Amino acid sequence: TFWPRTVVWRNPYFLVVAHTTKNMSTDINIEDAAALKAATHDVRNDKTETNWMAAHHPSGKPNLIALKGSGTGGVSEMLAMFPDDEVTYGLVRVTEQVDMSVTTKFVFVHCLGSKVGFVKKGRFGVVKGAVVTHFEPYHVDFSVESASEISEAAVKQKVAEASMQADKILTSTEGRQMRGFTANPTNQDSPNLNRQLNSEFSKVKVGDVTENATVAIGDDVKTAIADIRSDGNSTNWMVCSYPGGNEVSKPISVIGRGEGDVEELKACFKDDMIAYGMLKTGDVFDGIKTVKFVYLNWVGDQVPHMAKAKVSTHKGAVESVFGRCHVDFKGISRLKDLTAAEIKSKVEAASGSANHVVAK
Repeated sequence: TFWPRTVVWRNPYFLVVAHTTKNMSTDINIEDAAALKAATHDVRNDKTETNWMAAHHPSGKPNLIALKGSGTGGVSEMLAMFPDDEVTYGLVRVTEQVDMSVTTKFVFVHCLGSKVGFVKKGRFGVVKGAVVTHFEPYHVDFSVESASEISEAAVKQKVAEASMQADKILTSTEGRQMRGFTANPTNQDSPNLNRQLNSEFSKVKVGDVTENATVAIGDDVKTAIADIRSDGNSTNWMVCSYPGGNEVSKPISVIGRGEGDVEELKACFKDDMIAYGMLKTGDVFDGIKTVKFVYLNWVGDQVPHMAKAKVSTHKGAVESVFGRCHVDFKGISRLKDLTAAEIKSKVEAASGSANHVVAK
């Protein structure tokens, strides 16, 4: 596998869009795959003290990843493994308190490295999708230029927003009995998340995130996604949802598709709806247009809390059907946060093309 220098210098993504993989591979090899797998397993097992692990590209090789380290010091200790001159990845286990219950969450971090050259970022970006599969599933993710952009507080806030529980934290727990998922549960043999909450959410089964919760996804969803990904099809977007918008125990089906832009897509979103969508857009570098795919997850402000809690277990199953996308918007609830300008900015930041805008 090699990169034709003249092509890469002009556009590191052109070969991917053209589906030409002879001179560029999106696959990766793992240096000591057993060690990497063991580290991720330890993070996911709340019976171990290990709560983070990190991986990198040894010697700067895009198609090779290896375990860089693991530990028990949480977010701050993991971030110390993310230098600015290297592309790194991390998985960390954190806890979230919802009223009187404590749940376990997993956070994925992708650090591009602010001192990594533009061309190299392009090479690493091509294999990102393959790398991410070794860290999935997770509840929230960060994609940053530098570890300094993340903090424990930022992780806590994003986890709360993703689970839609940011507004359900009690101001005081005095006089109440704390319940939660512990490393040594009593009278329980199931994994850390596979338990029943004895609170207002007692009817919600919180599944182990290493297993996708059962959710039926219609063939029309898969067909619509395939049409968007097809170069010969004019379909630019699709949106799918549950019956009634929030009957999350029922199958997901397509509720809209079209050839327009994000404004046309947004017309499908309602305040009492949970929906998933995909949008095809473009990015231009040196006059060459490349195709980009955007994944969307809409959770309306008026969706019942029970539905929000249940649907969080569908994340892995739904995203596996949509496949790899260049950028994503997860947990959005305000139409003003989803604009053509915002999408363009996020796509450029992810691809690195924003770095080459020259001010005249």
